[in-house]
Amino acid sequence: MSISMDDAGAAPFAVRDEDADWSEYRPVSAMFVDLVGSAELIGKLGPERYNAALRAFHNLVTAHVRLLGGEVVQYLGDGVMCLFHRGHEEMGRAAAAIAAGLRIAGAIQRPGSAFPANVRIGIASGLALFSDGASAAGVRAVGHCINLAARLQAVAPPGSVLVCAESRRSAQELFAFRALPDQPLKGFAEAVSCWEAAEPRGERAENPRSPLVGRLAEISALESALAEAIAGRGQTVAVMGEAGFGKTRLLEEFAHSPLAQSCQRLVLNCRRDERGGDFHPIKAHLLWVAGVAMDDDEHRREAKLRQMFGAVWGLEGTAIDDLLVLLDAHSDADRQLSTDPVLLRRWLCEQLTSRILELQGVSPALIVVVEDAHWLDPSSLEFLAGFQAVLRDRPILMLFSQRTAGSGDQPVLAADRALRLEPLSRAQSQDLIRSLLNARAGDAEMVRWVQDKARGVPLYVTAFADYALRKERADFGAPDLPLDLLDVIEESLGRLPERTRRFAQAAAVMGPHFEPAIIAALLGESGEDTCRHVDRLVTEKLAAERVGILGMAFAHDLVREAIYGNLGSDLRRRLHADLAAVIEARWPEVPAHFLALHFENGGQPEQALRYLINATLASVRVGALQEARDHIGRAFALLPRLSGNQERRRQELALYSLEGPLQMILGGPGNAAFGDAQRRSMDLMRELGLNEDRAHLYYNSGLHDWACCRLDAAETTARTVLALPNEGEGAQLAGHTLAGLVAWHKGDLGRARHHLGRTIALYRPEKHAPLFSKYLKDFGVFSLFYSGLTASVAGEFDAAEGFATRAVELGRSLGIAHARGFSLLAMFLTEMFRGDPETTVAHAKEAETLARTHHFPEFLAMAGFAQGWALTRQPATRTEGIATMIDGLEGWRRTNFIAWQSLFEAMVIEELVKAGEPSRAQAYLPGLKTRLAQSGEAQFLAPALIAEAQLLAAQDQPQAAQASLAQAWGQARAMRAHLWLTHAERAGERIGWVPA
Repeated sequence: MSISMDDAGAAPFAVRDEDADWSEYRPVSAMFVDLVGSAELIGKLGPERYNAALRAFHNLVTAHVRLLGGEVVQYLGDGVMCLFHRGHEEMGRAAAAIAAGLRIAGAIQRPGSAFPANVRIGIASGLALFSDGASAAGVRAVGHCINLAARLQAVAPPGSVLVCAESRRSAQELFAFRALPDQPLKGFAEAVSCWEAAEPRGERAENPRSPLVGRLAEISALESALAEAIAGRGQTVAVMGEAGFGKTRLLEEFAHSPLAQSCQRLVLNCRRDERGGDFHPIKAHLLWVAGVAMDDDEHRREAKLRQMFGAVWGLEGTAIDDLLVLLDAHSDADRQLSTDPVLLRRWLCEQLTSRILELQGVSPALIVVVEDAHWLDPSSLEFLAGFQAVLRDRPILMLFSQRTAGSGDQPVLAADRALRLEPLSRAQSQDLIRSLLNARAGDAEMVRWVQDKARGVPLYVTAFADYALRKERADFGAPDLPLDLLDVIEESLGRLPERTRRFAQAAAVMGPHFEPAIIAALLGESGEDTCRHVDRLVTEKLAAERVGILGMAFAHDLVREAIYGNLGSDLRRRLHADLAAVIEARWPEVPAHFLALHFENGGQPEQALRYLINATLASVRVGALQEARDHIGRAFALLPRLSGNQERRRQELALYSLEGPLQMILGGPGNAAFGDAQRRSMDLMRELGLNEDRAHLYYNSGLHDWACCRLDAAETTARTVLALPNEGEGAQLAGHTLAGLVAWHKGDLGRARHHLGRTIALYRPEKHAPLFSKYLKDFGVFSLFYSGLTASVAGEFDAAEGFATRAVELGRSLGIAHARGFSLLAMFLTEMFRGDPETTVAHAKEAETLARTHHFPEFLAMAGFAQGWALTRQPATRTEGIATMIDGLEGWRRTNFIAWQSLFEAMVIEELVKAGEPSRAQAYLPGLKTRLAQSGEAQFLAPALIAEAQLLAAQDQPQAAQASLAQAWGQARAMRAHLWLTHAERAGERIGWVPA
C-alpha cells in the first residue's frame, strides 16, 4: 500500500509534471555486508588476487541472498547492499535477511575458507521510499531502515550479524538473539538498541507437506553420490519417472538432508513453453540472480545484469555488451556482436562454467539441479554435456529430473546412475495415506478410497487425501465423488472466490510458470487483490514460489494441465490472444518465440508467424542455429492456417528465404535441403510476380547449381543477377562473384579474372560486410579466395599468395566465421597448389578447428583432404596420407558437393598409383570420367587425364598413357593453365613422354 509523505510525518512537497520518477513506500528489510580489513587484505594478497577474492565474495553473497528471496541492489566495492521485499517460504522478510546473513558469515568463517578476512553484517527493517529508474540498477530506495542497516554494519563485531529492534521482533520465534549495549551511531541523535543474531531456535517449522514414503533407497543413492562428489569424484544422477511420481519432491527432500544442507546449490528450471529459446534455463537463472522483475523494462533489466556482470563476474566494456546480446537482454535490439557468434557462445559457456565452479565457494561440494530436463533446449543440452566433462574431478553433484513415458526412455544427459521412480507399493501407499490423514487414519473406508484413486502415484495420494480430509462426512462409495485428479483440482478451484478462480485459470494459460503482474494486467486486478489471489492459491496448494525463477509456479505441471484442460476451447483461445496482446504492449522484451506460442494458441497465426520469423533471426544472430531451424519448422506448420492464398505464399517465400541459407550453412551449398528451399523460393517468386529484392534468391539458387556442378545453369543465373534493375551493389557483387567462380570451374581463367576483379574493385568492407546477413556470403573474402586460385592455376604463385593473405586479413577483421573459413581455404589451397606441405598443414589445421567449432562440413572435409595430401609427400606417411585424403573425399561427398570432387579423385588416383595400388586407383576412374563429361568442370579435366595416364602406365599400357597425357597437355595449354602444364611435364618424365 502506498503511503504519502504527509502520512509518514515528513513535510509535504509539490509534485511537478517534469518529475520522472514514481515513488511509493514499501516495507523492507535492508542488509549491508562488508569485508573487514580490506586495505590490509590488498597488501597481503596483491591487487590481482584481491580482485579475484572480491569477486568470489560478491558471488557468495549474491547466491545466499537470492536463495532466500532477497535482492542485491548495489555492490559497494568491498560491501554489498541487499533488500528483502518479502518473506521466503515460512519466514518473514526480516527472518529471511537474518538467515542469509548467518549463512554468509558462516561460509566466510568455515574452516578451510578461501577468504582470509571476516565480515560485518547489519540488518534493519521498516518502510523505505522507492523511486523507479534512478540508479544504475533502476532502483533508488531511501529510508530510515536503510541508513540504520548501514550504520549497524559499521559497528558490528567481525563475523556477526547485528539487527535492529524491529528485525528482532519479527524474527524472534525463529532465531535466538544476544542483546548488546545501545550503540551510538553516526547520524542518529540517540544510542540505538541492537541485538546480535545467533543460531536458529532448533528446527524451523516447515510448510505442511507430505512425508516422503517409499524412497529411502533413492535418498540413500543420492547421499552416496554426494559423498563421492565431496571426495572429488564428480557425479551425475538422473531422477526419472512419469508425471506425479515425485521427482521434484525427492530432490527437495534430499536438499533438506544435513549433508546436502552443508553444500552450495544451483537450481536451473526448464520450461515447456520456453524450450524454443537457447540457454533458456540459464537465462532465467541469471535474471533471477540479478533480481530482475517481470515488470522491469529493458533498460532496468539491462542495468541490473550489467551491475552483476561487472561486480560479480569481473567483466567490462565490450564483453558485457556481447554477453547481454547473447542472453537476449541488451536494450539495443540492433546491437551487433563484436565477433563471430559461435566463438562468443563458446566463450559464454566458458564463463558460465567458471561462475558455476565459483559457486562452490568454501562448501564441501556444489549441487547443480536441473529440473524437468526433458524440456532442455539444444544449446543448454550442449552446454551441460560439456560441463559434465569438467565436473569429473571436482566436488560437484549434478542432478536432473526427467519425465518419462515408460521404462524404455533414456536419460537426456549422460548419467553415472539413473534412479527410475516406480509407483508406491500398496503398503507404502497406505503408510503415506495414514500419515496424511493423521487423526482420521483409522477410517478404513477413507484409506481404501484414496488408495484406489491414487494407484500408487504420490501426487495423486496427496491430492485425494487432501480432498478426503476436507469432507467432514462422506460416503466414499457415492458416485459424485472425484473420479480423477482433474476432479480434485476442480474441487480446489470451486473453493476459491470467483475472481481468484479466474486468476488461476488465466495463469494456467500463461504456462506452468506465471508472472502475477502479467495476469493482473490481463484481468485488470489491483496489486493488493493480486497478492490475495496468490496467497489463496498457495494456501490451496495450487501454486508455490520456486527457487531460481521469476514469478510463481503451479504446484505441479499436472495441476496446471488439469486447470488449463478444463477451460472451454473458445475461452482458452481468447485468453491466449488477450495474454499475447498484453505482453506485446507492456513487456515487449519477452522472447519472440514465447509471444508466437500465445498468438498461435490464440488463433492468430499471422502474428505468430511474424514473431517466429523474428525468433529465427534472433537465434541466427547469436549463432543458435538449431533453435533457428526449430522456429522455422514451427512457422511452416502455421502456413496452412493463414487466410488468403497470396498472403500465404508471401509468408512461405519469407520462410524459404530464411531456411535455404540456414541449410546451406548447416549442410554446405550442395545439400539437398538447401536446393529444395531455393527451388521453392524461385517458384514462389515467379508466382507472386515479384520485381524487387530478388538478387539474394537468384544468387543462392545459382550457388546450389554451382555446388552441384550444373555450371551452365549457374552461369545463366549470374547473368540474370547482373541484369536485375534497381537491386543495388549487392546484386552486382553477387552476380560477378557467381560468374567468376563458375568461369574458374569451367576453365576460363580470363573471364574468372574479369568478374572476380570487378567484385574486388567494388567491394568495401564497411559498406558491404552487412550483406552477409542476406546472402550468407562475404563477397570480399570469396572473390579474393577464387582470385588466389585463378593466379595459382596460371602459375602466378606470388600473386596467389597475395590474394590469399588479403583474404585472411579481411576474414579476421570481419569476425564472420564463414568468411574466416573461406580465407583459410584460400591459404591452404594455394599452398597445396604451390607444393608447400608444411604451410598447407598449418592453415588446414586452423581451418579444421574452425570447421569443427562451427559445424561447417565442407570446410572440415577439404581441410582433412589437404592434410592428407601433405602426409603423402613423405614415403613414411604416404599410407596414412592416402587414408586421410580418402576420408576427406568421402566427407565432401556426404555433403552432396559435386564441384571439386573431380580434382580430389584425380589426386587420390595419383597417390594410389605411387603407392603401388593400381587396382584401388582404377575403382575411382570411371566415376571421375563420367562426372567430368556430364558437369563440364573443365578446370579439372587436365589433372584427371594426368592421373589416368599414370594409372595406364602402371597397368602396362604405355601408348594409352601417352595419349592421355598429350590430351591433358593440350587442354592445359588451351586454358593457359601453367599449373597443370607443369604437372603434365613431371608426369611425362615418369612415363617417358615429352610434349611435342
